[in-house]
Amino acid sequence: MKSKFLEAARSTWHVSARSLYSVRLALRGLRLAPSREARLCYANVLSALGARRFGGFGKIQDLVKHFPECTNEFNILYMVSSARHRFADVWLRAARRMGARIVWNQNGVGYPAWAGSRYAKINEPLAELLHGSDHVIYQSEFCKRCSDLFLGKFSGSSTVIYNSIDTQLFRCAEVPPPLDPVRLIVLGSHHHSYRVLGALQSLRYMLDQGASCALCIAGRLLWHGAAAEVKQTIGRLGLTHHVTLVPEYTSEGAALLLQQSHILLHLQFQDACPTTVIESLACGVPVVASDSGALPELVYPDRGVLISVPQDWEHEHVPESEKVGEAVLKIIPKWHAYHQAARKGAEDRFKLPQWINSHQLLFKTLLAH
Repeated sequence: MKSKFLEAARSTWHVSARSLYSVRLALRGLRLAPSREARLCYANVLSALGARRFGGFGKIQDLVKHFPECTNEFNILYMVSSARHRFADVWLRAARRMGARIVWNQNGVGYPAWAGSRYAKINEPLAELLHGSDHVIYQSEFCKRCSDLFLGKFSGSSTVIYNSIDTQLFRCAEVPPPLDPVRLIVLGSHHHSYRVLGALQSLRYMLDQGASCALCIAGRLLWHGAAAEVKQTIGRLGLTHHVTLVPEYTSEGAALLLQQSHILLHLQFQDACPTTVIESLACGVPVVASDSGALPELVYPDRGVLISVPQDWEHEHVPESEKVGEAVLKIIPKWHAYHQAARKGAEDRFKLPQWINSHQLLFKTLLAH
């Protein structure tokens, strides 16, 4: 057993050593682009991604359409904390030596409630990359507060630029679905069981109150034993005929699922800047969520209901199912007003062209100094 472990360790080390060597070899040929026009490098993080889109990679994919990657000759290195290269620190030091500007897009950080004792180890490389940059973009005011607290206050220039979405793809259905039944949806990659199990318990509460409701659980169930636990909970709560499971979907599929829904349940605690919520608003789907993280910055009172929870870094807090149910029941009689306000809010604040323009202005400012 010991020899197998050592063999695996040596193999991993050799792979890492070869990967690092190949990166350093590639970096030898880097040149600073002399143009005042932005020439971006993304540290080659998209090379193995293909057409897939998820997490922080989606932001880079959106930028690439307007600022194509210049691998060998560039003047701005742009990196996203949730989609960084394995050897991002090596890229940063190389860009620094050649005189390129470095922009760091900071999302969430590690903290005890979800990372346990590992949170300091998670934050260490984030802090190094953040403080080695020329400019930091925070994905929300909440992201900035978290970064200041766990990574240390950044002394350079910074801005808050909220995530954006394609509001042509994520738009309201031409004819909204009838409100009988009320169609609830939980959407995203579900790493935490309470996101899904809490929604099921809330559905049970609403049905017991006489409401006509159905729930769609869309996205991968990623915690240990998730599929079995969800199936068992659905059966135990008597929800078999009220729940639909959609394990995989594309961006187009997500838009369609939201257009067929009335209310998004987003019970994630301390979420940094959830794109799922922005996509929901753009489809005119009001949100019921935990009043934590960046949710108060995204979901105004006319676009959904936020449920009060303790503000805590040590423990995660989940809204009680009764309060989730009551929030849904509050929205239903005024759903059309919430629907219209949600769409208008997304158009005003989260359009992709606005996000691109904010970056363009930032790049111009950085290259002028």
